[in-house]
Amino acid sequence: MRILIADESPRIRNLIIEILGGKDNEFAECGEFSKICESCETFHPNIVIVDFDLIRMSCKSIKEMFPEAKVIVTSSYSANEVMEADYAEKINGFVVKENLIVLKDVINN
Repeated sequence: MRILIADESPRIRNLIIEILGGKDNEFAECGEFSKICESCETFHPNIVIVDFDLIRMSCKSIKEMFPEAKVIVTSSYSANEVMEADYAEKINGFVVKENLIVLKDVINN
């Protein structure tokens, strides 16, 4: 799988790579909102794992560019806050950052 990780924190990006690492996965990273769509265009991810604070403006663009890509949001906020966002219907999953270990399960569902 080609996985794009978009989070301002290098620590979180590295943790996600550690959790999902494996010979079958290829990763790209970006830490700024302005780079998400550009990274999608060059990397062509199957999965985009993106921080809630970065996704607000880009979720619609990601799904328009790559409708087949899964978009999984990570956040320190509660699921309720994320699912009430106006783009919630465009995301394929949500994981609270303190429980990133469940990312594999969310991706596989």
